[in-house]
Amino acid sequence: MAREYKFRALTSNKDIKIKPVTERALKFAIDKNSEVTNVAITGNYGAGKSSVVESFEFQCTDKKFLHISLGQYDETISNEKNGLNNRQINTIEGKIINQLLHQINPNQIRKSIFKTLDAESQIEPFNISVYLGLVILLSLYLLNISSWNGLIQNFCWLSWTTKPIISLLVLVILFILIIYGIYFLLKLQKDFGFVKKLSLKAEKIETDIEIFSNDNSKVSYFDRYLDDVLYLFKQSGADVIVFEDIERFNDSRIFEKLKELNIVINRKRKICRDSKLVFFYLVKDDLFESQERTKFFDFIIPVVPVVTASNSYDQLSKILKDMELHKVLDEKFLFNISLYLDDMRLINNICNEYLTYKETLSKLPLESEKIFSMVVYKNIFPKDFSLLQKKSRIFI
Repeated sequence: MAREYKFRALTSNKDIKIKPVTERALKFAIDKNSEVTNVAITGNYGAGKSSVVESFEFQCTDKKFLHISLGQYDETISNEKNGLNNRQINTIEGKIINQLLHQINPNQIRKSIFKTLDAESQIEPFNISVYLGLVILLSLYLLNISSWNGLIQNFCWLSWTTKPIISLLVLVILFILIIYGIYFLLKLQKDFGFVKKLSLKAEKIETDIEIFSNDNSKVSYFDRYLDDVLYLFKQSGADVIVFEDIERFNDSRIFEKLKELNIVINRKRKICRDSKLVFFYLVKDDLFESQERTKFFDFIIPVVPVVTASNSYDQLSKILKDMELHKVLDEKFLFNISLYLDDMRLINNICNEYLTYKETLSKLPLESEKIFSMVVYKNIFPKDFSLLQKKSRIFI
């Protein structure tokens, strides 16, 4: 029977036990205070911010959460010394809208200029063809009744079509079809707004149809399409929007834009007497200086790290026991090496790779502790490990 390997996922844990004070702080942010709408959840990398939020989301069944993560980005952008330029800011804003757009049912945002390919079309070619065919056929019949009467003299079985009652019935049907056509066009205009301006003049009728363009990089994406952006947030039905990894761009203007957008959204919701929309920002502790932190956010919730250098041995030992790998490793060795590990994802990945290397190299006479040390070095100093494999660096 094949052995069952117990690997550990590197994703956030959605079922952790949230500390009571943190849970009450989160509830205060989304329920207790109507003025709190921009909330920072702070903590170092690997502190468990995502796990706390997702576990809290799992408990709040009456609230709808949407997640926007900009984890994939160009490192050259984030390392700009003078900050991001307007085009880069617009690109980030566009990515935010794009992620929001694909978390909403496309049939609920027909009025928006932002579209997805999986939206159901309201225009059926076959139905339109049948409709136009009937309108044309009935119109020709009414406009050429005399010609029709002469045409069917040799066809006795069509003589009933010349009766006055039939002509009246055709007129009623044609009227209903025309009214329905006008209603259908008005509905399309309401849903899609493809006709933006209609001006009547003595000589001609001018119709301007707006075509979406993204060439202007000097104007903020949010400002340029504010009405459509507000419409997307409204139709999303979300109570909480969670923003992750935005601080990696090292530019506070992104937070300024989002805060401005949040203020506009909530002012409009207050007028309509709707529930508030809260933005959660998962950020590092050192993102802002002391005064800037209170300037940008209405409420700050710190997350105490799950793993630190002081308790990493306990976490490491627990995982190795769960994976049945602890028996061949000395406790003192694990304690000493755990002092260099302070991130839960890193510990999980080290244990996964150790299991893989150990099983792959099981036929070689290698000590388990040396394999484990090699895996730890590989995870903490991946570039050095790569150079060692290429014999580009001498390890002393």
